Amino acid sequence: NKLELIERYSFANLNSLKVLNLKGNLISAIKFQSFKNLTNLTELNLNDNCIFQLGESLFDNLASLNTIDLGLNFIQHFSNHIFFKLFN
Repeated sequence: NKLELIERYSFANLNSLKVLNLKGNLISAIKFQSFKNLTNLTELNLNDNCIFQLGESLFDNLASLNTIDLGLNFIQHFSNHIFFKLFN
């Protein structure tokens, strides 16, 4: 099965999670606060999906995030502030 949607709070509060690899799915939408409080997440791979839009606060509070792979998607536009609250 391939993921098509990441629902709100799908991965929220998984404090021990360091790497999240969602590469090669059919994800077209990521709901607000899907990644809420993943304080130890260092790598997020969303490569090779069907993502066309990213919410402005999608990556908020990912204090340890070093790498985001958004390649091979259909993203045409995103807010200038989408990465504003990333610390690394």
